[in-house]
Amino acid sequence: TVSKMDAGPIASQYECELTGDEKAPDFLTEMFAVGTKELLQLLPKVWSGKCSFDSSMPQDEAEVTAADKITVEEGQVCFATESASTVHNKVRAFAGWPGVSSEFVVGEGDPQRIKLITTCVVEEGSADRATEPPPSTDVIVEKGGAMFVECAGGSKLEIKQLQPRA
Repeated sequence: TVSKMDAGPIASQYECELTGDEKAPDFLTEMFAVGTKELLQLLPKVWSGKCSFDSSMPQDEAEVTAADKITVEEGQVCFATESASTVHNKVRAFAGWPGVSSEFVVGEGDPQRIKLITTCVVEEGSADRATEPPPSTDVIVEKGGAMFVECAGGSKLEIKQLQPRA
């Protein structure tokens, strides 16, 4: 018996290629389906004794990654200080909860918090400019309605889907 969270030997492992556009809730649903299939294939081996603690692969404790509890504040982004890749990855990771938002000024009104639903990195920017703020964080709307925003380090993000906060 192992009395630690997510510890003990590995009886089965599944690898998959990621595209870089997966969102956490969708990926979680997919992994639940894969995990269920893997478990159903493994259980007969456990019951017959062919799979046990001794026959399973030990986990390397040196490879453990600790993760703090996610906070609502982590979902608030600032285009002037975060790269397009960082914002895009936050949108993907926090798609279910807490979501990702930023303040936008629409017309002459007060800033509004807008939730980013789907984004795409258009331009990476350069490592030597990583801490350099963009010249402007204005959202640029191009012909056809495509929206872009410049982010830290000279990177550029396309906002494909957004939602006003209630």
